[in-house]
Amino acid sequence: MTHELAALAGVKVEYSSKVVDVDVKEGTVTLADGRRITADLIVGADWPYSIARQAIAEEKEEFEIGPYCTYS
Repeated sequence: MTHELAALAGVKVEYSSKVVDVDVKEGTVTLADGRRITADLIVGADWPYSIARQAIAEEKEEFEIGPYCTYS
């Protein structure tokens, strides 16, 4: 349902796209295929050691990865 509502609002969702860089100040994401995407909101939903998390975190976080979730 969330995806349908986002699509109706004109939101473009990129799936299975490898991110190679995130520029938080510019609001851009650079993908492995060379595309640069600019957005008002960037959601990095890959894993705890993602490039997006590294771009916004002031210090490296330690995580415990459980069978169903990850928490810090």
